[in-house]
Amino acid sequence: MGEKSECCKCSGCQNYKECCAVYEGCECCVRCDQCEGCECCGCCECCECCGRKNRCCGWWSMFFVIDYVTCVVLLIVAVALKYLWEPYRMYVPTVNITVAEVDSTGAVHNVEKTIDIAQDRMYPAVPEALPTVVAGVVFGVVAVVVWAAAQLVLLPLSRRKWSVVHDLHNCALGMAESVSLLLCVVDILKPFAGRYRPRYLQIAAEAETSEDEWEGRVSYPSGHSGTAFSAMFFTTLYLLGKLRVFSRSGVLVVGSFLRVILAMLPTFGAFLCAITRTRDYMHNFSDINAGAIIGMLCATAAYHTVYPTLTSLDSQMPRSRAADSSEAAHKKDEGDGSPALQSLV
Repeated sequence: MGEKSECCKCSGCQNYKECCAVYEGCECCVRCDQCEGCECCGCCECCECCGRKNRCCGWWSMFFVIDYVTCVVLLIVAVALKYLWEPYRMYVPTVNITVAEVDSTGAVHNVEKTIDIAQDRMYPAVPEALPTVVAGVVFGVVAVVVWAAAQLVLLPLSRRKWSVVHDLHNCALGMAESVSLLLCVVDILKPFAGRYRPRYLQIAAEAETSEDEWEGRVSYPSGHSGTAFSAMFFTTLYLLGKLRVFSRSGVLVVGSFLRVILAMLPTFGAFLCAITRTRDYMHNFSDINAGAIIGMLCATAAYHTVYPTLTSLDSQMPRSRAADSSEAAHKKDEGDGSPALQSLV
């Protein structure tokens, strides 16, 4: 590390190099994603010298509004598709057989009957182990408990402190993005596939309206499984980031495997939820597998819009849109030929 420059006003910064002739030379400026919680900044003074105060001193951006509106639109589309799009009616193989029946007079008659030989539709109706509302409440409680534990246990132990409000916002937004995207995708695929549920015949027999009968033809992919994985796999990624399991810090994290196990617990719960749908004869195993894959893809995409990659040096820190836009603008102003940019190559 170099001598502390006069322009670096941050008395607590221990990561400065020959600070701050160019902002890339100031380690504390490069690493400071937001003012709240930065151990080297009282009021982002260390960044004033390189003109990057805006990068440090705010995480909110109006671009977040676009994300919220997108989530609402996805939910509206999902609900509309659920009630307006009649599922595709798949062909069901049948066979004609002749059976002997005895009438009221004792006479025997041969009667032809059409028999449904699609055995995967004939399972009985049993009570659901985890109804939709119960599943939503359970996963919501798990997500809140995990977030609260991160603030109460991990935040005091972290070498860099994040803003609780910033982290709550990013966690909630990321979860909303993951679940809303999943619901929209699933509600497009369900009626398009039109696969019969294992207990379709029971559903059809008890249906009072055509919409009730539609519910028996939306088995693929599983909405319960997809929603469970979109929420709980996002929670697993959140824990992996907060625990810095894969952070490329150059130092082996103590108890890394134990941390992986702890982080995987929410996803294990999602597996249990998905399997209950086969025990209730609401889905086949291929249905829940598809839901799980879609849910994890949605969770992964949503997570990386609000948190850095798991291998980041500061994987525990919530991303700041204001910081990202300010950094991009500053690099653009510097130009391709600037010494600052050349130092990064």
